[in-house]
Amino acid sequence: GGRDVTADTQVTPQSFSYRGFFSPGRHSVEVSARDQAGNASQKSWTFDVGSAMGAASASLLPLQVLQPGPNAVVNAADVQIQGRSAPGATIRVKVDAVAPAVNGRASVAQPVTQQTVLADASGNFSFSLGSYRGAAGTRYEVSLVANQGEQSAEQRLTLYQRPG
Repeated sequence: GGRDVTADTQVTPQSFSYRGFFSPGRHSVEVSARDQAGNASQKSWTFDVGSAMGAASASLLPLQVLQPGPNAVVNAADVQIQGRSAPGATIRVKVDAVAPAVNGRASVAQPVTQQTVLADASGNFSFSLGSYRGAAGTRYEVSLVANQGEQSAEQRLTLYQRPG
């Protein structure tokens, strides 16, 4: 048995909309309409609503960069980025370098590294930028995405190349 929600539905000559609450699970919709000439039409479909807990748990996976801190000035060839997530989480790392603008010309991001690291039994992970040598003032855009089961978390970090 269904529930008639016509009284709670906004109906115009062109469309209808229902903005009620749907509990998690599968729902069926049946719509009957009649145009001004008296022609009847029916349409039905089903859809699924996920649980609110599922949506909330997606953000519960921890992901934090422990060092270096945001906007730190580093030597890219020596820097070791350390962080923490859930034990056994997979962390996808992407680092782009954006050289300082010269003569007012914008510079294009160059890929430095793209790698996947695994958090250890304590949730710790680390990675380096490899042998990349950026000019002084080069900006490094670090993007990390941790995944474990259905959960994921994202973190961004900006670093700058030390002069000399």
